Amino acid sequence: MASIIAHSGETTRDGGPTGTYKGVAPDVGLVAVKVLDREGFAHVLEIVRAIQWVVDNREKYNIRVLNLSFAQKPRWPYWEDPVNQAAMRAWAAGIAVVAAAGNDGPDPETIGSPGNLPYLITVGAVTDSWTPDTRDDDYIPDFSSRGPTPSGHVKPDVVALGGHMTGLIHPESAIALEQPEDILRTGEFVSTGSSQASAFVTGILALLIQLEPDLTPDDLKCKLISSAEPAINRNGKLAYSPFQQGYGYVTATRAVTLGQRGCGNTDFDLHAELESAQHFLGPAIVDDEGGPTLPGLQSILSSVPSNKGMSKTRKWGVKDHIERPNGKFSDKSSPSTPPIDWMALYLQERDVIENLSRPTPCQSAPSSPPC
Repeated sequence: MASIIAHSGETTRDGGPTGTYKGVAPDVGLVAVKVLDREGFAHVLEIVRAIQWVVDNREKYNIRVLNLSFAQKPRWPYWEDPVNQAAMRAWAAGIAVVAAAGNDGPDPETIGSPGNLPYLITVGAVTDSWTPDTRDDDYIPDFSSRGPTPSGHVKPDVVALGGHMTGLIHPESAIALEQPEDILRTGEFVSTGSSQASAFVTGILALLIQLEPDLTPDDLKCKLISSAEPAINRNGKLAYSPFQQGYGYVTATRAVTLGQRGCGNTDFDLHAELESAQHFLGPAIVDDEGGPTLPGLQSILSSVPSNKGMSKTRKWGVKDHIERPNGKFSDKSSPSTPPIDWMALYLQERDVIENLSRPTPCQSAPSSPPC
């Protein structure tokens, strides 16, 4: 996971460097806090102590983001879970916490702890089907855990690349010895899961903090959810439920250019939570068949499961949806007006990008005094 976040090795193509790096944030400083044993297990109290150590040493080591690439089946309400309580205190101390959704899908209500904590940034996985040049075959694999949480919250918050991720690994580690077939000739290890997606998002947060050091944990969450790209079918309906994709697919580029502030955890009160004065239930309800849903979800969600692999109807994000070839609705049974006004969102995003592209007065008039 550390390698996915911070690998500083250069990527190559045809034997030459590409100018990019294998890690998301190659300049980040890492503080490794070990709690798992060789088999990947840890006692709850060991995890709590580790998170508390991070909080106690946050100023000494300038710790701004905490990656929790693990998940366990929730055994308590989210506010009573000891790990969740420690994670809430980390968030209150100014540390953004990223948690894996878990690998217990595709059934609903399989989000693990601490990913079931509504305050955290919970990440599900997407695979690119080994084709980095197109997203038309990027899909949410069955293993990625689905919401809602036991308290009715929509999770995951976002999805990110988590399929066949490569990274450095100790050659004598238990997983390397048990799965030698997953070690590449470079010595890097190939692994898949929502933990890898969580590490990927942790790297994105490090980049955002590098650009805007004053970002709070709530701001960082807002940057991600406001710039994430949902999967949209040709008829304008969501290809995946929010319980599968959250707000959508995150990338560093969109988080930097289109991410907003002020929308993270606005429905909650962390201080009241920490004082046990108030706890919060999510918006999930039970449908006529006894399954989880959301008010109005049926009208905006496709009734047909999305393809695993290449899809002729699914696009990630409003830009690709609006600009798709033959973009008009081809399904005669589809409504003439899409259930969500994607065009309005597309125009909003376009305006933001165009404003960012316009030269500043200093750029347009180089002979003028420095700004």
